Amino acid sequence: MDGIPPPVPEDQNAAPLYLKAAQIIEDRDKQFFEKQGRPGDRGERYDIDFSQPVDLARLSAMVRQDADVLELLRRATLLPKCRFDTNWEDVLGALFPHYAKMRRVARFLRTATIEAALRGDPTEALDRARIGFILSRRMLGEPVLIAQLVAWAIDGIVARGVMCVVERGVVPEDAARRLAEEIAKDDLIAAHARAMQMERAAGLWAFEQMRRRPVWVGTVLGNVTSESGLRLWLWKLWGNVGRPLLYANELVYLDYMEQAIQAAKLPWREGAWRQMQAAEKIPFWAPLARLVTPVFTRVGQKRDRVIAARAMLVTALAIEVYRQRTGHLPASLVALKAEVPWAMTQDVFSGHDLIYRPRDGGYLLYSIGPNLKDDGGKPLIDQKRALGQVVPQVVKDPNAGDLVWLPQLWRSKPRS
Repeated sequence: MDGIPPPVPEDQNAAPLYLKAAQIIEDRDKQFFEKQGRPGDRGERYDIDFSQPVDLARLSAMVRQDADVLELLRRATLLPKCRFDTNWEDVLGALFPHYAKMRRVARFLRTATIEAALRGDPTEALDRARIGFILSRRMLGEPVLIAQLVAWAIDGIVARGVMCVVERGVVPEDAARRLAEEIAKDDLIAAHARAMQMERAAGLWAFEQMRRRPVWVGTVLGNVTSESGLRLWLWKLWGNVGRPLLYANELVYLDYMEQAIQAAKLPWREGAWRQMQAAEKIPFWAPLARLVTPVFTRVGQKRDRVIAARAMLVTALAIEVYRQRTGHLPASLVALKAEVPWAMTQDVFSGHDLIYRPRDGGYLLYSIGPNLKDDGGKPLIDQKRALGQVVPQVVKDPNAGDLVWLPQLWRSKPRS
């Protein structure tokens, strides 16, 4: 209960505005496809193939039609708090239908950002992207792990719009600084740690249910379908004779979660090994501890990929500002920071600066990525796939390569 977001006065709550915007987008999508038909697997009007002139030609008209949506989202960013109507007291049964809706809003903002950039209004484009990062922060504020995953997904969606702005080569300094300052407000590691504490609380609630209602375990496992029968009798026996073993499972769970929470407070490079060691320590005789415990091993890696991507995004904006001020690229990230102090140059995976190399009138910018070694700026497997590059069917190490700043990714059309 301590972790549940407190009630928010209606006049301070951004959630209803976000939901209203999402509903308008959904309704107009339905109306559009009722008239036009649904080509292929396209589920939304804004499933745009940016390599197709026909799609680009109708982009501005669609965004103009949804000007009221943009206005709702702008108003939502001005409100100080955001609390969606979630029945948190259901604990493991709580539902979060707004998460899919917010991802839909993020896809709209990504396309609206690209539309403004292609129209030659980078200031408006970056301001629209800023709305998206504020939406991401609203999700970070919900203390459950799935909310963090949604926030990180929104980051990746909105970042594609910023990539388009950078690739166009005109970055207004004031708008770039505003976006950088907005991004700098977030602490993804602290939000992740809070969510892990909430996960632990939910697990303790589950063990309490097992003690009070042994049949609940069978219901969760799908083994008990009625209040009678041999299986129910066995679960009742578990609730009495087997209670010491139940407590032993709970202690194993608490030990694992404590290590996982401490690991969540650290960058992946420092905390990953603790999570993996803790996961290996759950003994075979503690199946309920394993049942209640989610798999956290790669969550820290996913979070730090978002942190690194944010750093590269802000650094790329700063590089363009530097180039516009001086007429040339910075010689190093040290020179960049001296000229543009709001640049975010630290690589969370190395603990040092991102790797930056000017070349051929452009530059290479990358993080060493989750394998924690410098692969010379070769993109990660999933980045290659997004760019349409050929990737061997059998990939021995999905973390091979570096997390590279690739602004041309905005043209790719994977559904986020």
